[in-house]
Amino acid sequence: MSNSEQLAEVPQPAAVFEQQISQEADRERASILERARRTAEEIRNKASQQVQQSLDAALQKARKQADVQREHLLSKTRLEIRRERLLVQESVFLKALAKVHEHFETKRGSEQHKDLLVGLTLEAVYALRDSDIQIGIAARDREFFEVRCLPEILRRVQKSRMDTLNVVVENLESVDARLSEDTIGVLVRSRDGRLEYDNTVGARMRRMDETLRAIAFEVLLA
Repeated sequence: MSNSEQLAEVPQPAAVFEQQISQEADRERASILERARRTAEEIRNKASQQVQQSLDAALQKARKQADVQREHLLSKTRLEIRRERLLVQESVFLKALAKVHEHFETKRGSEQHKDLLVGLTLEAVYALRDSDIQIGIAARDREFFEVRCLPEILRRVQKSRMDTLNVVVENLESVDARLSEDTIGVLVRSRDGRLEYDNTVGARMRRMDETLRAIAFEVLLA
């Protein structure tokens, strides 16, 4: 091989430098592309997480709104049901009370009427535990009460409590304007007005346990 051919096979300094630069540029390009790929991946993942978080937040907000709306509707429905139930109960109560009044209207002045008034009054007197009382009774029943019922009431109280009962009898409607001369029963108050026991038939029925009241209504309205 000639000297000129041997020299041609030896890389020239400029060619070597260019080759090195090219290789370095390829490596740098690859590094930049890798960093760019990783950055893009991170951005994509972060964006995906943010989107998911936004979706989760929106879904949670929608669920809360739906729960609030549901509870509002349920509360409104419960109130409506309760209102309707109360209206029905009041209607049934008034019908039952009318039946009771109708029944006792035919018993006024009878022994049964006397026993009823005596029992209602004694229950109220014993509950108040006061010796000075005012008894309100329907005007139409007042004379019957004073003549037929009051003597027995005084006697039984004195016997059971060893106490003398001081009584003032008043027309029921003057004692309580909400009550009328058709009211059955008594309204007993302490003379100083601090204590009161409403033992009219209507008040007693309202105090009854709901289950017992339903049974009573069913019997009365049968």
